[in-house]
Amino acid sequence: MRHTLAVAFVILGSALASPSWSQTSVPWGDTGIAQTSLTNGDVRYIQDALVWNEVYVGLKDGGWGPMTQSAVDAWRKRYRSDRTGGLTPREIASLMGFAWKAKDEVGWKVWIDPKTGATIGYPSKYVSPEQLPAVGVEALRTKYIGNRGVYLISSRKQESNIVPFVEGLTSGFDVKSIDYRLSRPFRQVISFTTKDEMKLYIRYDITQVGWSGFLLGMRSDVPKYSLIATAISTDFSPDGTKVLPDPDAAPTIVAVLKWVGNDMPNTLDGEPVQRRPQTPSQPPVAERPNDKEIPRKIVGAGTAFSISPNGVSVTNSHVIDKCNLVTDSDGKNLKVVSIDSKRDLALIDTESSTRPFLKLRRDQTIDLGENLFLAGFPYYGSISTSLNLTNGIVTSLKGIADTPMHFQLNASLQPGNSGGPVLDASGAVIGVAVARVNDIKALQSTGTVPQSMNYAIRGSVLEAFLLENDILLTKKSDSTAINSKDIAKLATDSVFPILCWR
Repeated sequence: MRHTLAVAFVILGSALASPSWSQTSVPWGDTGIAQTSLTNGDVRYIQDALVWNEVYVGLKDGGWGPMTQSAVDAWRKRYRSDRTGGLTPREIASLMGFAWKAKDEVGWKVWIDPKTGATIGYPSKYVSPEQLPAVGVEALRTKYIGNRGVYLISSRKQESNIVPFVEGLTSGFDVKSIDYRLSRPFRQVISFTTKDEMKLYIRYDITQVGWSGFLLGMRSDVPKYSLIATAISTDFSPDGTKVLPDPDAAPTIVAVLKWVGNDMPNTLDGEPVQRRPQTPSQPPVAERPNDKEIPRKIVGAGTAFSISPNGVSVTNSHVIDKCNLVTDSDGKNLKVVSIDSKRDLALIDTESSTRPFLKLRRDQTIDLGENLFLAGFPYYGSISTSLNLTNGIVTSLKGIADTPMHFQLNASLQPGNSGGPVLDASGAVIGVAVARVNDIKALQSTGTVPQSMNYAIRGSVLEAFLLENDILLTKKSDSTAINSKDIAKLATDSVFPILCWR
């Protein structure tokens, strides 16, 4: 039965401890709930809802860290809300409602696989477990089969070294590119794309009795491809542990759902009603103002570049963190996926799988004096709207105050270049343009105007940010230098301006 958790929440809510704030007071629905008031179980359900709202790709670990907060901020930005602080009950209700709707669309189910003992989720509208006798190899494997371009295999392996098996799986396919590879003592992950545009994601985790994992294959044109892949990964537990706890571990979520659903009937023909919050087209707390009330002024512009085959792109957080709306040059809304203000990096989703993307350099060690190129859109709209490509060298291996997160370059960097890629001689990404020394402040403090003191975020910092957001890294295998015209072609296809509206 679908929504069994929702049912359990509503039915059990009256028996569970309620939050300290009143459920009957008028401001209850619009008062932010302090993070310290949320249990680990509450946060896990919020993280699950953020996954299904397509703003979170991290672990459902119940910890309210920077990734969870960034996801909440991105979700609020999507609906032009300037609210900060704790989520309100109305926001939680909307998050949960949107998540249930998304799960409905793919028929999401989570169970403990009887053959592997792992907790795994799967889209039942695409695939279903194949009922095969538990003998031979099938005793440790479950195939989830369907006919809509999706297949999933869950299996348990008893060998001590899983690496040859994981890497050997690629030999059975006509591989176009290895998109991501993670090799750790406790986890093995590989993702690749075939020449017929099939996306495959393989993951195996160590357990006390061997390795447990899954192979997911999907055509790139399957609706919600990225969401399904993220959901399977975040719901997977190799030892059968529940990723989402029982309702009594989430008293705040229980109380919220009881608050929004307590005027609905309890049963229907002897069965619990599949009750849920009434989901508006947008969160009530973040209602879109009338068009006449929406400021339509462009207050800034920056640069972004595509880094993933599914349309995810990179820019600086300072380019977009104060925007009510972010668009491309054609006025298309861009979804903010993640913001990291400490690293000054952000991810945006263009929802385009056709835009070419740049690849990272395989080894992110940079050398003093090595050649580089910087692509971006300086002074976009005031001087020009065309892509600008400049070249230079690495002039220092550290940034301002000797920060190791940045390096210095002498390629021209102007307002509007922020967020643009720094490319090596082969066209691979080695950094992200971020800042230049302020001429006026330098003149006031030193009496001189600095020359070509520009800075970029290191590629290694970018890689860490992408991995934390579960973005598959695609690295350039060939480090052979190419001519500047080919560099320009790469940049023209994958680098684009973004506009900040307030």
